[in-house]
Amino acid sequence: MTAKKYLICIISLIIFIISLPAFADLKDDAKVFKISGGERHTLVLIQNNWPWGCGNNEFYQLGIGNVTSDQELLVRVHGVDDVGFLEDINDISAGWQHSLALDVNGFVWAWGRNDEGQLGDDSRDTRPTPIQVKGGEMETDFLQDISAISAGKSGEHSLALDVNGLTYAWGRNLEGQLGDANYPNNALTPVKVHGGEMETTHLEDIIAISAGEQHSMALDSNGFVYTWGDNAYRSGGGKGKLGIGNEDVSHIDTPVKVLKGEQQSSYYLENIVAISAGWDHSMALEDFNSFDPNSQGRVYTWGNNGLCYSKNNPDEGGRLGNGTIGDANSSSTPVLVLSGEQDPCNEDTALRWIVAVSAGEDHCLALDANGFVWSWGMNNYGQLGDGSSTYDPCTTPVKVKRPDGTDLGNIVAISAGYWHSLALDLNGFAAVA
Repeated sequence: MTAKKYLICIISLIIFIISLPAFADLKDDAKVFKISGGERHTLVLIQNNWPWGCGNNEFYQLGIGNVTSDQELLVRVHGVDDVGFLEDINDISAGWQHSLALDVNGFVWAWGRNDEGQLGDDSRDTRPTPIQVKGGEMETDFLQDISAISAGKSGEHSLALDVNGLTYAWGRNLEGQLGDANYPNNALTPVKVHGGEMETTHLEDIIAISAGEQHSMALDSNGFVYTWGDNAYRSGGGKGKLGIGNEDVSHIDTPVKVLKGEQQSSYYLENIVAISAGWDHSMALEDFNSFDPNSQGRVYTWGNNGLCYSKNNPDEGGRLGNGTIGDANSSSTPVLVLSGEQDPCNEDTALRWIVAVSAGEDHCLALDANGFVWSWGMNNYGQLGDGSSTYDPCTTPVKVKRPDGTDLGNIVAISAGYWHSLALDLNGFAAVA
């Protein structure tokens, strides 16, 4: 997909969310309530539980049938066997070249590329329209009673969380990202993630999941974070994205507990309410309670702080957001994201009052309690949205702007794609003209 076509797709999405344009087949006042950015495609979910997508479609990741052409405008995801449209969907997740959807009854649907088994249908067949994910180790015909899904961020594996707090994984397992102690064997249907350092048979009491490129994350109800899979980008740079304080471990195939970050009293990272796994780094969000000085809504990052692709530019990157940049400043334990433009008079303060985070490839997003969006890291495609014309990386957060230069506000959801960023405002309405 050309840069021009991709820009048109993203601009179309922004217009669709904010400016009430006319789109075929959309009902009046159809409100967008979920967004998800993949590598080169985007998914949105409308209030009537219909998923739509735009962007790259080389491997049918838009789910619109036997069509591989890129889509510059939003198109509706087709139904099973290309009959009708996919309906009654409650959540969406865009991965590298595959997509996931969770329906209102707790079943999971998948479409797109499937060479590593990331669709979970017991095959390696690429699917141009949605298929239902099978039960696998759940020992049912199909995966059921699911409450959350996550397609690998530019990866080839998938995660699902059930209503009982158990985590399931399927697809590629080359670096142990499935967490089933069966490295390096792929799984074509869902397997239960083992307990690992939780010292239980299986990982349990989980409330949130996030799949990265070749690593995975889970958050338990006590506010502790678990990771598994790849611990070092395979080019040899940016070690430590599992957050275990050891840069020499290449991978771990069962969950490990993330160690403490800066200003943490516990031996382990604690009081966390949200997580996000990027390409080569990880993010965690501290609880926000204005009445509790220990719950300030601060953001932690760890992993690679240089470029993912080229070791010839060791002084670029900056996705950790702590004022440093480059491979030499990567971290194998969590560091606090600094305030940046949120408090420009004090360079040592931490970004605060954050309620949501999202990790991309070389950049990060954060949403604050006032509805403003912050971004940091690489900006070579304008993914920081700060109006910069130089595309220089930012090592601390900058405020995302509208095209007219004013602050992007009234935002309720964010999603960092591979090289792009998405935001959803509190209106979220589209109208047919």
